[in-house]
Amino acid sequence: MNLSRNQPFRTIRFVTLLLVIGIFLLSACNNASSEPTREVSINEVQVTVSAPSPQPYMFKTSEPKSITVHGDLVVLDPMTMIPAPNDSIFLVPLPVDQPISVIPQFEEGTVPQAEVDERVGEFFFTNLQPGQYAVVVITNGGAQIPVRYMDSASYAIFTLDSTQVDTTFELGNLTLP
Repeated sequence: MNLSRNQPFRTIRFVTLLLVIGIFLLSACNNASSEPTREVSINEVQVTVSAPSPQPYMFKTSEPKSITVHGDLVVLDPMTMIPAPNDSIFLVPLPVDQPISVIPQFEEGTVPQAEVDERVGEFFFTNLQPGQYAVVVITNGGAQIPVRYMDSASYAIFTLDSTQVDTTFELGNLTLP
């Protein structure tokens, strides 16, 4: 048996097979590219961003047999008088049944201090006893400024009596002069 005589025949068959496969692949590629190209476009995009709801500020509550005072401090002109940080709203005790000529200066820690929700200016004083009080704010500059009722412009001076024990006394909206 002579293998060299069959070699050219095998080479021709191999080349023919490669040629048929090539034509098949080329035909498949041409058919794929003859399909129309799809255009994708974005005309309008709507994005919704939701922030988590702020948690309500949890104020302390008064002990039994005491009074709670609630109010809101509204700062009308933050360029002139801004309350100092760290809940700078205080209650200064005043003498009962005496004319008020001046609101006395005080040292922090010696008078009731409000618990304040800084985001909205809402504040509470807790565990108060009957008496006469003035609401005072310490400003960024360290000044002790009495606040006023927003609707009447008079100083926020009020009297708590024994009938208000175990209740909340509402001051309403207060503002710096």
